[in-house]
Amino acid sequence: GNGDLGPDDVSSKFDYPVEVSNGLADGSTDGKKIRISNRENKAQMVACYFHELAHILMDHAKDRGNNLSRQVRELEAEATSYLVCCCLGIDNQGAKFYISGWNGSEEKIDKSALKILGTAEKILRKVKPEWFDRTHEAAC
Repeated sequence: GNGDLGPDDVSSKFDYPVEVSNGLADGSTDGKKIRISNRENKAQMVACYFHELAHILMDHAKDRGNNLSRQVRELEAEATSYLVCCCLGIDNQGAKFYISGWNGSEEKIDKSALKILGTAEKILRKVKPEWFDRTHEAAC
Protein backbone atom coordinates (compact mmCIF):
# COMPACT_ATOMS: atom_id res chain seq x y z
CA GLY A 1 0.00 0.00 0.00
CA ASN A 2 0.93 3.65 0.20
CA GLY A 3 2.32 3.15 3.68
CA ASP A 4 5.40 1.76 1.91
CA LEU A 5 6.06 5.02 0.07
CA GLY A 6 9.50 6.30 0.99
CA PRO A 7 10.96 9.78 0.58
CA ASP A 8 12.85 8.70 -2.56
CA ASP A 9 9.66 7.41 -4.23
CA VAL A 10 8.01 10.74 -3.58
CA SER A 11 10.90 13.06 -4.41
CA SER A 12 11.44 11.31 -7.77
CA LYS A 13 8.17 12.89 -8.93
CA PHE A 14 9.31 16.44 -8.18
CA ASP A 15 12.22 18.67 -9.16
CA TYR A 16 13.38 18.91 -5.57
CA PRO A 17 15.75 16.10 -4.61
CA VAL A 18 15.67 14.82 -1.08
CA GLU A 19 18.71 14.78 1.15
CA VAL A 20 18.40 12.60 4.23
CA SER A 21 20.62 13.51 7.14
CA ASN A 22 21.02 12.42 10.72
CA GLY A 23 20.36 14.64 13.68
CA LEU A 24 18.40 17.29 11.82
CA ALA A 25 15.51 18.77 13.78
CA ASP A 26 12.95 17.78 11.17
CA GLY A 27 13.24 19.27 7.75
CA SER A 28 14.41 22.31 5.86
CA THR A 29 14.66 23.56 2.30
CA ASP A 30 16.70 26.09 0.40
CA GLY A 31 14.12 26.09 -2.39
CA LYS A 32 16.24 23.72 -4.51
CA LYS A 33 16.53 20.62 -2.42
CA ILE A 34 14.72 19.31 0.61
CA ARG A 35 16.55 18.05 3.68
CA ILE A 36 14.79 15.74 6.06
CA SER A 37 15.99 13.81 9.07
CA ASN A 38 16.49 10.10 8.97
CA ARG A 39 13.79 8.27 10.92
CA GLU A 40 12.73 4.69 11.35
CA ASN A 41 9.22 5.78 10.48
CA LYS A 42 9.18 6.28 6.68
CA ALA A 43 5.69 7.82 6.84
CA GLN A 44 7.06 10.63 9.01
CA MET A 45 9.85 11.24 6.52
CA VAL A 46 7.37 11.41 3.63
CA ALA A 47 5.10 13.77 5.59
CA CYS A 48 8.12 15.95 6.30
CA TYR A 49 9.04 15.99 2.59
CA PHE A 50 5.50 17.12 1.70
CA HIS A 51 5.67 19.82 4.39
CA GLU A 52 8.89 21.26 2.96
CA LEU A 53 7.60 20.85 -0.60
CA ALA A 54 4.52 22.88 0.38
CA HIS A 55 6.79 25.68 1.62
CA ILE A 56 8.44 25.77 -1.83
CA LEU A 57 5.23 25.53 -3.85
CA MET A 58 3.59 28.24 -1.74
CA ASP A 59 6.60 30.49 -2.23
CA HIS A 60 6.99 30.95 1.51
CA ALA A 61 10.61 32.08 1.26
CA LYS A 62 9.36 35.27 -0.41
CA ASP A 63 6.68 35.70 2.24
CA ARG A 64 9.25 35.87 5.01
CA GLY A 65 9.78 39.55 4.39
CA ASN A 66 6.08 40.13 3.87
CA ASN A 67 3.12 39.99 6.17
CA LEU A 68 2.82 36.22 6.47
CA SER A 69 3.88 35.22 9.96
CA ARG A 70 5.96 32.13 10.56
CA GLN A 71 2.94 30.64 12.32
CA VAL A 72 0.77 31.01 9.21
CA ARG A 73 3.49 29.62 6.94
CA GLU A 74 3.97 26.60 9.18
CA LEU A 75 0.23 26.02 9.44
CA GLU A 76 -0.18 26.17 5.66
CA ALA A 77 2.68 23.75 5.04
CA GLU A 78 1.60 21.31 7.73
CA ALA A 79 -2.06 21.36 6.73
CA THR A 80 -1.05 20.70 3.11
CA SER A 81 1.14 17.78 4.17
CA TYR A 82 -1.67 16.44 6.35
CA LEU A 83 -4.21 16.57 3.50
CA VAL A 84 -1.86 14.89 1.05
CA CYS A 85 -1.00 12.18 3.57
CA CYS A 86 -4.69 11.59 4.34
CA CYS A 87 -5.46 11.16 0.65
CA LEU A 88 -2.53 8.78 0.21
CA GLY A 89 -3.41 6.76 3.30
CA ILE A 90 -0.18 7.75 5.05
CA ASP A 91 -0.43 8.02 8.82
CA ASN A 92 0.39 11.56 9.87
CA GLN A 93 -1.28 11.81 13.26
CA GLY A 94 1.22 14.31 14.62
CA ALA A 95 -0.09 16.95 12.23
CA LYS A 96 -3.47 17.11 13.98
CA PHE A 97 -1.87 18.29 17.19
CA TYR A 98 0.35 20.65 15.29
CA ILE A 99 -2.59 22.17 13.46
CA SER A 100 -4.87 22.32 16.51
CA GLY A 101 -2.29 24.56 18.20
CA TRP A 102 -3.26 27.14 15.60
CA ASN A 103 -5.39 30.01 16.87
CA GLY A 104 -5.57 32.45 13.98
CA SER A 105 -8.60 34.45 12.97
CA GLU A 106 -11.15 32.76 10.73
CA GLU A 107 -10.43 35.24 8.00
CA LYS A 108 -6.78 34.17 7.91
CA ILE A 109 -7.77 30.52 7.87
CA ASP A 110 -10.17 31.14 4.98
CA LYS A 111 -7.39 32.78 3.02
CA SER A 112 -5.06 29.90 3.76
CA ALA A 113 -7.66 27.22 3.04
CA LEU A 114 -7.76 27.79 -0.71
CA LYS A 115 -3.98 27.95 -0.84
CA ILE A 116 -3.73 24.70 1.12
CA LEU A 117 -6.26 22.87 -1.06
CA GLY A 118 -4.65 24.12 -4.26
CA THR A 119 -1.17 23.11 -3.16
CA ALA A 120 -2.33 19.69 -1.95
CA GLU A 121 -3.95 19.13 -5.34
CA LYS A 122 -0.74 20.14 -7.16
CA ILE A 123 1.22 17.59 -5.13
CA LEU A 124 -1.37 14.82 -5.57
CA ARG A 125 -1.52 15.40 -9.34
CA LYS A 126 2.18 14.52 -9.51
CA VAL A 127 2.13 11.65 -7.02
CA LYS A 128 -1.10 10.05 -8.30
CA PRO A 129 -1.79 11.41 -11.80
CA GLU A 130 -4.16 8.52 -12.45
CA TRP A 131 -6.54 9.91 -9.82
CA PHE A 132 -7.08 12.97 -11.98
CA ASP A 133 -7.72 11.00 -15.11
CA ARG A 134 -11.38 11.63 -15.90
CA THR A 135 -12.11 7.94 -16.31
CA HIS A 136 -11.19 7.43 -12.65
CA GLU A 137 -13.53 7.80 -9.71
CA ALA A 138 -12.50 10.41 -7.15
CA ALA A 139 -10.07 8.90 -4.70
CA CYS A 140 -10.47 11.08 -1.67
